[in-house]
Amino acid sequence: MALYYPDELINEIISANDIVDVVSSYVKLSRSGGGYKGLCPFHGEKTPSFHISSDKQLYHCFGCGAGGSVLQFVMNMENLDFVEAVKYLAERAKIALPENDGQGDEFYNRKQAIYNINSAAAKFFYKNLNSTEGERAKQYILGRGIDPKTITTFGLGYALDSYDALLKHLIKQGFDEQQILDASLAKKSEKNGKVYDFFRNRIIFPIIDIRGNVIAFGGRVMGDELPKYLNSADSLVFNKSKTLFALNFAKKTCHQQLILCEGYMDVISLHQAGFTNSVAGLGTALTDEHAKIISRYTGEVVLCYDSDAAGQKATSLALEHLNKVKIRTRVLSLTGAKDPDEFIKKKGKAAFENLLNSSENAVLYKINKLKQQYSIDNVDEKIELTNKMAEIFAAIENPIEQEVLIKDVANEMGISPDSISAQVKLIRHNLTKKQQMSYDKAAAKADFNKVQDSLKNEECLLASIISADNKAYSEMEELITPDFFTTPSCKAFISEVLKYKQKGVKVDMASVIASLPQEYAKELSGIITNEKPYENPARAAKDIYNAIKNKKVSSAKNINSPEDLNKIIEILKKQKS
Repeated sequence: MALYYPDELINEIISANDIVDVVSSYVKLSRSGGGYKGLCPFHGEKTPSFHISSDKQLYHCFGCGAGGSVLQFVMNMENLDFVEAVKYLAERAKIALPENDGQGDEFYNRKQAIYNINSAAAKFFYKNLNSTEGERAKQYILGRGIDPKTITTFGLGYALDSYDALLKHLIKQGFDEQQILDASLAKKSEKNGKVYDFFRNRIIFPIIDIRGNVIAFGGRVMGDELPKYLNSADSLVFNKSKTLFALNFAKKTCHQQLILCEGYMDVISLHQAGFTNSVAGLGTALTDEHAKIISRYTGEVVLCYDSDAAGQKATSLALEHLNKVKIRTRVLSLTGAKDPDEFIKKKGKAAFENLLNSSENAVLYKINKLKQQYSIDNVDEKIELTNKMAEIFAAIENPIEQEVLIKDVANEMGISPDSISAQVKLIRHNLTKKQQMSYDKAAAKADFNKVQDSLKNEECLLASIISADNKAYSEMEELITPDFFTTPSCKAFISEVLKYKQKGVKVDMASVIASLPQEYAKELSGIITNEKPYENPARAAKDIYNAIKNKKVSSAKNINSPEDLNKIIEILKKQKS
């Protein structure tokens, strides 16, 4: 990717954003040796494997392999490209950036154009809502119980009942037709080739990312026309499977709990009532990507979907995705209303808060849904129901949670808790021999690949060089060139180090890692943040170098840790003497 700013400026921005400060705004960190550790925000885990080296200003997760500098962290957390991440960190550190000269990457320029077009369109829609032509739309919104302050907060607007009013307005603003098409604000007719507005005669809901950029729009009819809702198509800046409506607001208050709804109006009504930790999907079922994003911001999700059959089906599907990221989940059952918007209007804030506090544990929700399909007065059905419930209990990893829930359900069903527990154990034990062998084989292969991929001799050489604070490299720099390595990440790393050497500048590890592709940063961050440095790094570097050069250590399988490597080095020393 083309860089838009000089290396010196990027290094200044990285140095001004302490990685511990940045990461701690997303992850609860605790001291660990010379650095910090916490639960990885990029995958579900219960035991911390996410480490930060405060002196090297790098992070690495030894569970999922994520790693890099503060730049890579922001790119992954906020779903930004390189240039966007630089801007994000520059703004955070209050460092002024020079204006882009327009000669940068075409992909970046196209994305920026869409942001600008969407911003102009949002202002146009908002202005329309407050015009004479938008009076009916405004009265419709007010009639739905949305007050003027909330209209402004969410930037609600109106798309005129016109063939190309927005198109003409944007062209007058200096945007060209293709850019408007790219932003999904216009479509081209297949019949006559004419371009027309995508949204017409609809209430408009701007969709805003967590950095405040308008990335798309949702449009709702005011009558019975179909489709009821129309969303922007995916674009360079918008992917509905990775976007949640109102997360830009909810991220400030959802740390303890996030309420997940189905629609725009549900979220807006809840925010207006004070439940600002509410978000919604965008006309699509919850995805694995949504679940991963949610897990970065909260410790618990309350599902608040519609009470109809479609809403209950969506609830079951959402539970599956949220379970994958190991997040606590509860289900709110609406009574006397079809959705949260209607419930708030009918019964008010206090009633919803009571409903929220009494929301059901996800496992009990599944059990109760299951019980509706069987009659416990019929012996055969009662046995089948109990077996099905045992399958649900068997999937619970926490033994305390499992025991408590089994006792509650067993007492209600009039069945001994011990008999259900016995069935749960049987289900867990009942992996066939073939399945177990397949699992063992896959696990063994994964372990071997992990060793082979992350602890090659070449990478051990780099680790020892880094541990020696570049002294070892200084002594061997004529010998250890990029050509010495076969591993692409090692080649790239040494190439970047050489640039610093040629400039006569001290090597800054975080800046070197920040300049590398993400896949290399992940590999190298694990080496650099290893908390078990070599006792004599400079000596280790020389011995490993000689071992590789003389092909005396040819297999990575024997090297599982710095301790193992030191044993091999000792053997090599004895061979020399």
